[in-house]
Amino acid sequence: MALAAAACAQGVPLTEDAAVALALAHQPQLRAAQAEAGMATARVAEAKADAALQVSGNALAVASTMRGALAVPGIMPQAILQTPDRAGADLNGMAMLPLFTGGRISATVQAARAGAAASQAGVAGTRVQVAAEARRRFADWQQAAALQAVADAVVTAATHSADVAQELFTAGKVPQYDLLRAQAAREAAVQARTDAGADTAAARARLAEALGVDEATLTAPATEDTLPALPADALSTAMAHRAELQAADAAIAASEATVRARKADYAPQLYAVGMVDATTPAMDAPAGFTVGVVAGVPLLDGGRRRAAVREAEAAVTQACAQRDTLTLQVRAEVASALARGTAARQNIDTAAAQLRAAQAAADVAEVRYTAGKSTIAELFDARRALVEAQQAQAVAHARVHAATADLYQAMGVESAPKL
Repeated sequence: MALAAAACAQGVPLTEDAAVALALAHQPQLRAAQAEAGMATARVAEAKADAALQVSGNALAVASTMRGALAVPGIMPQAILQTPDRAGADLNGMAMLPLFTGGRISATVQAARAGAAASQAGVAGTRVQVAAEARRRFADWQQAAALQAVADAVVTAATHSADVAQELFTAGKVPQYDLLRAQAAREAAVQARTDAGADTAAARARLAEALGVDEATLTAPATEDTLPALPADALSTAMAHRAELQAADAAIAASEATVRARKADYAPQLYAVGMVDATTPAMDAPAGFTVGVVAGVPLLDGGRRRAAVREAEAAVTQACAQRDTLTLQVRAEVASALARGTAARQNIDTAAAQLRAAQAAADVAEVRYTAGKSTIAELFDARRALVEAQQAQAVAHARVHAATADLYQAMGVESAPKL
């Protein structure tokens, strides 16, 4: 990633891999996913804290005409402090340690850990999405730059044709119609070049957005274009690496742990408790302590626990169904991406053959018109076919890279898997 940034700073042409590295280093979307994973990890620590010793300190200052009890809100373990029938103060310490919860705490921790695993899978999935979008936007930029180069060449050729037409018209070899048409073609080529430049600038801006960097830091795209090969084990790679499938597995584990936690509510809850207390003015005693074991279990709750368990079990069924749906989706996405990638590579050969034929025809038309053996209409027809072939080649190359980006995303990888 640092090498990619340094290369841009030194004006080195930007490659597709360097663009991906920049995106993975700077895209805010990835930072947001990492923050979500950090929150999920914190929730694991929060769940584990329920199994640890809990200690609280409490104080009371009152003016009262009767004895009573006041609960300390929002503090665990919670203290209920007795008030005197006069002005007084109370200092209190509480301690609580779970001895047996029927597996509720451990199941809650397991659910939190599964949630954290799902969040980590989400980070991996976001990295894949960011990398794929960077590849697609880079392909768009390469295509726009290639089409702009074609437009520049058209302007050069149209200017040359206009100069030739002027010479032939001056020599009386062609009618004024040829000169006027050549001049009109030159102006149309200049306008097309302007539009191509605007398209290139827009593609550059969209790439900068996908990379999460300032547009001004981007150098020109690299002209060397090595077509990536199609992986042979795309489906098996997808089943092993797709973050959505990993997150779905984690969601199933979290739902199953939640079922265990809900069922634990049927078991007795057993806690060791302790308290030290000092009051003034003294009531029964100026200070003292209490230690013991507290146990409890709800006997009748109107079916709340049973309903909570049924809800958690239904969530497991739902999570499994979603995992199966994702499996079908992944298979379809991989097959579709492979088909598009194969077609795009075949179109490369077709575009290359078309370009060779169009270039040969344009060369012949140029010689014939200069020699006065053909009309300018024939020359422009050959030129139009050449431009279309050049544009088709640029589009074909871009589609290969875009299809490859789609395939990598479908496989759940950031780049070509190592063989």
